[in-house]
Amino acid sequence: LDSAIEDCIRNREARNAQTLWAQRSKLTGHDETEVLAAAASFYKAVKDRDMELMSRVWAPTDDVLCVHPSQQRQVGYADVLKSWGDIINGEFEPPRIRPAKIKCELRGSLAWVTCEEVVKHESAKKPLHFVATNVFKRIDSQWYLVIHHASEVARKSYMRRFYEPAEPPAVEVDDGGMRIMMMNLIDGDDDEDDDEDDEDED
Repeated sequence: LDSAIEDCIRNREARNAQTLWAQRSKLTGHDETEVLAAAASFYKAVKDRDMELMSRVWAPTDDVLCVHPSQQRQVGYADVLKSWGDIINGEFEPPRIRPAKIKCELRGSLAWVTCEEVVKHESAKKPLHFVATNVFKRIDSQWYLVIHHASEVARKSYMRRFYEPAEPPAVEVDDGGMRIMMMNLIDGDDDEDDDEDDEDED
């Protein structure tokens, strides 16, 4: 199975890779890999403007929740999908989202994937930086997205107006393995480096 999964990744066959990972998880109990594959499918749906894939990523329930940056929350499967349809099928090119600093935690039938999102959009001269929390729930042996919450990271020059931290924040180390796996699933061998931090404006 491992070699078959690697072949799917090289051939950018995300759906087949996710199916094989599901089979692998039943044999090994490695739910984390399956959760990350589900998260990768979510970001791939945005990248490929694939609403059919997006509809399969979300749990088809009335209690799913999505909060887009600077917008009101959307509750329920229909409203959440409509909000993504407005982004993906809108008049303008949808944003390109590259997850970085990915962390995954599991507790029983719930899992959450936190990350930083480097977002490029035609209306912005420089990439925007967001922090995102994606919560997944295991339903009938499959992981579904139930909560997505993203918000923009304020620049240091803006935050200095309100406080000066007593000590510099700890540097968070990116889990390269998780990022590489998700990037391969999202778009395969893409050498473009989209997660370089911009210099903060003073």
